[in-house]
Amino acid sequence: MGKKHQNEKPFVRALGHERLNEYYRNGVGRKRHEDKRIPGEMDDKLYARGTVSDYHEWWNYYCDEMRNADFRVDGHRPRNLEEAALFMPAYIKILKNKPGRWGRNMSAYTIRAYFAAPAKIFGLHAEDYDLPRRLREDIMRSRGREKNANFSEENNEEIITFCRCTGLRADKELARVRGVDLVEDDGEYYVHVICGKGGRERLARIWGPPEEVEAVVKRMREAGEGLVWPEIPSHLDVHALRAEYAFRMYKDIARDPATLPPEERYCCRKDMKGIWLDKDAMQTVSFAMGHTRISVIAEHYLWGLKYEKDILGDNA
Repeated sequence: MGKKHQNEKPFVRALGHERLNEYYRNGVGRKRHEDKRIPGEMDDKLYARGTVSDYHEWWNYYCDEMRNADFRVDGHRPRNLEEAALFMPAYIKILKNKPGRWGRNMSAYTIRAYFAAPAKIFGLHAEDYDLPRRLREDIMRSRGREKNANFSEENNEEIITFCRCTGLRADKELARVRGVDLVEDDGEYYVHVICGKGGRERLARIWGPPEEVEAVVKRMREAGEGLVWPEIPSHLDVHALRAEYAFRMYKDIARDPATLPPEERYCCRKDMKGIWLDKDAMQTVSFAMGHTRISVIAEHYLWGLKYEKDILGDNA
């Protein structure tokens, strides 16, 4: 493996990569949501190429930290995955002390992401370790706290409009969408997303004021067989625009939660405790954005509702 990895047995790193590849072979072509219903069925499977790529990277990070710490078991460096798993408590402590963004330590979300790959390889579970809790109020990305002087909204108005009307992800969707992915159904327009997260396929409703929808449709028709966006500005905050897409779609279609029976209301927790949302509207937004759980929408995209008194009314 060369000098870079000389402080741990080479086959430990290689065994982890091979196990990830094996899990991907087990999961590719299967439907994750169906396996999820069967206890233990997902333990030896990975379903998406992007997830596997991330896990390979995070497994290397685990091995690097194990090497840097000169971790040993009974006086020798780990010789198999079972011995390498013993480094996990020390690894979590290292992650907790790593610097993150905005002068803080690494966030709970990032720590859990870096934990996920070695945990998958070792068959470990997050609830068995002292991992920090993920809190919505700690999410900093795309909430107006970080501005980039190198990005001009005026010069990129067209792609900004496209993103906030379609809610597409950056690398896996926006960069791959073609003009022929435009779908019209009874006067409504959709983007046929065929390369979304987890390999899932969906129709994302083009949503927004009529003039913005028209601009998106025009851009896609002009692209034809080609890519709609051959080049994407490096500083474009796609996540913030996805949040805007979710936010205004929910506002447009949501019923007043105060008038709904309890089973049709979603009760927010933590910093949004006391706020009720319309479950049906949340499900519609979730599907349009490529998510399966409405809790993801509440946690990552509808945080602005906390400040929108005209939407929340007296149910806050």
